[in-house]
Amino acid sequence: VMLKSIQQAHYVNGAKLDEIAALRNLAMSLALDLNEWDFGIELSEPKLYQALEASHTLMKEYEISGYPSVIAEIGDELKRLPISAYYGNVPGWEACLK
Repeated sequence: VMLKSIQQAHYVNGAKLDEIAALRNLAMSLALDLNEWDFGIELSEPKLYQALEASHTLMKEYEISGYPSVIAEIGDELKRLPISAYYGNVPGWEACLK
């Protein structure tokens, strides 16, 4: 429910959701238990920042500056996939991933 609401708020309503307070307000609008939500955020925040840092490191390494972007593990190496080249091209995707 929360993910669907975040996507609706961002993509349809143009809401700015880059602050915890904005996400908390969204949780409140869904009548979620805010004590539980706050506790979950507190527990997950350190992992979130670690994941963001790792993502930004990969983006720099593979010279990626935007979203959506895909880096796939193929065999034992990471490979940047130029996804826009394969929009609507399933055979191209299949060939790229082999």
